[in-house]
Amino acid sequence: MLEAFWGADMLPTERQYRIVELVNQRGAMEVAELARLLDVSVVTIRRDLDKLAEEGLIVRSHGGAVSVRQAGTALDPPYEAKRRVRYEEKRRIAEAAARLVEDDETIIVDSGSTTYHMVPHLQKYRNLTIVTTDLLIATELSRTTAHQVIVLGGPVRPGIFATWGPYAEEMLTRLAVNKAFMAADAVHAQHGVMNATTEEVRIKQLMIQASRHRYLLADHSKFMKTALAWVAGLDAFEEVITDSGLPSQLRSTLTEIGVRLTIVEVGQEEPVTDEVASDEGGTPAVGQHSAASRQYDG
Repeated sequence: MLEAFWGADMLPTERQYRIVELVNQRGAMEVAELARLLDVSVVTIRRDLDKLAEEGLIVRSHGGAVSVRQAGTALDPPYEAKRRVRYEEKRRIAEAAARLVEDDETIIVDSGSTTYHMVPHLQKYRNLTIVTTDLLIATELSRTTAHQVIVLGGPVRPGIFATWGPYAEEMLTRLAVNKAFMAADAVHAQHGVMNATTEEVRIKQLMIQASRHRYLLADHSKFMKTALAWVAGLDAFEEVITDSGLPSQLRSTLTEIGVRLTIVEVGQEEPVTDEVASDEGGTPAVGQHSAASRQYDG
């Protein structure tokens, strides 16, 4: 199954991120198996493993690599590593998500390398209040917009630049917002939305609870995977925004279980919106998008 999605034309940074994901999911991987799955030479894999070990993302072992989690520490790849992977997909997903915002709203923007790309598209709105745990998002919003930015307090996760803990959780219990734009480490048709570490789980759950409308932003590589900690079922979200790399069979599976998908077309300048009627008398789906997106209702 894995071989169908990956190949030799993958960028080095993307391949290295995939290596971290594989090693983290399985606990340990051998060089030969990684080379086969990623369709590259064992020399290339050894070079990648050495680089990743230097960055602290894996632990090098004889003949392969062991996950940091297996070695006793939970793994969540650093912000910079995440931001380099599937850049265009994340940018287009965030652009589509930002079109759901309206003037004078209070919104939550979850921490993440996809939600970060919403920032430039929020400049056009008036009088927003934006709540986040992400210090990079908060800094960029404060630098480029006049919106009110609320940073949830607490300790900062090194390399992730996001706050967490009881102070942030307490603040969220006192908030009621219009919309939440959430990120995920893994999305599974049966198991729902999952996170690579436990620290942010309660915060994400409270963000969902505090919001009238909830949207999930996840590129296609996040789907049909599991991670350490469960966050929420897919039924917690009005809409899941992803990219055209999501296989058609998986799209069908998700819509069959009631997930409402918006698919952004990556690589097209001015794609058209393909609205799919809802079950309620053929009424078009709420939240029509004028950019590169197609909607699929379950």
